[in-house]
Amino acid sequence: MAKRFLRKGQVKKSFLRDAVVSVLLFALLFALFLFALNVTERTSLDKQKEVLEEAVDRSLLQCYVTEGRYPKSISYLKENYGISYDETQLRVDYVSYGSNLRPEVTVVIIGGGR
Repeated sequence: MAKRFLRKGQVKKSFLRDAVVSVLLFALLFALFLFALNVTERTSLDKQKEVLEEAVDRSLLQCYVTEGRYPKSISYLKENYGISYDETQLRVDYVSYGSNLRPEVTVVIIGGGR
């Protein structure tokens, strides 16, 4: 209905209703955007974790083949085999059982990915 056929009170109610609908729609779209951003970030962290696990495995094997022993710590792999990662987001638990036994390596996402 055209505004010219509405009373003044009806125009204000119509405007208020439209404003509330607009705000709610904006809030819904913003929430969907934040959700999508969170999912993307989590997927990225999962991929970083997977890539780091593969890199550590390759470096362990290369170290054993080249030097005839497994390294005692992850810091040795960082210094000599180029392992690097974001220590604020990922943690590497490295348990060495001896130079001739493969160490137990676990990569963990810190804080559940924010």
